[in-house]
Amino acid sequence: MVIKGDASTTPVPPMDEAISHLIESITSEENALSSLLETEAGNIRAFCEEKLAESGSTAGEIIQFNHSIIQFMDSFMMAEWMLLKKLDTALQLDQGDKNVALGLYEGVESQTR
Repeated sequence: MVIKGDASTTPVPPMDEAISHLIESITSEENALSSLLETEAGNIRAFCEEKLAESGSTAGEIIQFNHSIIQFMDSFMMAEWMLLKKLDTALQLDQGDKNVALGLYEGVESQTR
């Protein structure tokens, strides 16, 4: 199938293939977020070891650091929420594709009776 009005003649992939690509992209993004979370955990450990263990940090530095962690976690949770929505869409598309196939099968089955 070719998209009308598209200058290129790139065919549209079948639904199963499109869903598979969507799930692969979700997996890739989850892996990237996992790496970011590990890096942030390392930053937190380093801050605790360097600043808190020495008792040389001020309350202002600790509050500023906590604020940066909150900002990171807000962004992280938003990204996770978007990935959840993508996964939900992929599952709905997959279920819809199966329902269409089932409907076609039932239609053929009823015609043969």
